[in-house]
Amino acid sequence: MQQTYGYAHKDYIFSLEEFGKPLFLPKSGGWILRRPVSESAFYDGMGGYPLFSCLQWENLAHDFKTLEHELVSLVLISDVFGAYTEQALKSVFNDLVLPFKTHFIVDLSKPLNDFILAHHRYYGRKAQKEMDIFPATDPQAWLNDWQILYNQLIERYKITGMSTFSPGAFQKQFRVPGLQVFIARSDDQVLGMQMWFVSDVKAYHHLSAYSKKGYQKRASYGLLWFALNYFQDKGLKYLDLGGVAGLNNKNDGLSKFKAGWSNEQRWVYLCGKIFDKKKYSELAAQNNSSESTYFPSYREGEFA
Repeated sequence: MQQTYGYAHKDYIFSLEEFGKPLFLPKSGGWILRRPVSESAFYDGMGGYPLFSCLQWENLAHDFKTLEHELVSLVLISDVFGAYTEQALKSVFNDLVLPFKTHFIVDLSKPLNDFILAHHRYYGRKAQKEMDIFPATDPQAWLNDWQILYNQLIERYKITGMSTFSPGAFQKQFRVPGLQVFIARSDDQVLGMQMWFVSDVKAYHHLSAYSKKGYQKRASYGLLWFALNYFQDKGLKYLDLGGVAGLNNKNDGLSKFKAGWSNEQRWVYLCGKIFDKKKYSELAAQNNSSESTYFPSYREGEFA
């Protein structure tokens, strides 16, 4: 089996094991979480947060045959760089395939000055002059600083659900192969940090967090300007800056910020498959959610 990194690596899915039992899909080389369905004897599955990644998308159908008697359903968000077409997804996830979010992509084969907004370049260079920005040679040495910043992020934006990431989750994620951490610091004070996962010639922006002073000094601009140049110098081809916050915030500040650094947009897809329609219907009826458009319908409201 080909070496895996980042979201496709077992250490990443095990960082989420408080939400379910990691289950390996041997034909495709991906991982999902097996979850008990409350008030029942059944189990269902979900991909890792924020997306599901695997080595052989064409082999998912073979893996699904082994899940038919184990799971009621499966839901996941497709990897923006996955080797699939929308039609291929629909042939495997025959119950649900919907465009979910657009992700902002950086094609590093283009000169950065040709597409990054002049506003972003200006503040990126300005931040680099006002603070020390560098890649962490030993990310685990910076885990405590990261946790402090991320706790501030949770409080600032009232983050809930899986994206809160427990301290135990971050302890595991800081050991995932492919992790790249960038740090912005001034006067021995950490102003901001970014987590990326590198896989072959692609990198995914995982998370960023900043101190109050970091926001004031626009450390986010300095870190992204540094990261894009760093990855381009390393020979990477594509970066995923992630999607919009929520489902419909296409014109919010975060979307405009990401758009200013990117030169392409791609969809990720919400994919759902029902393995046992009888049990699925029973659970939906039990939860009074038979008419719900949420998938799986019997879990509607779980992350509200």
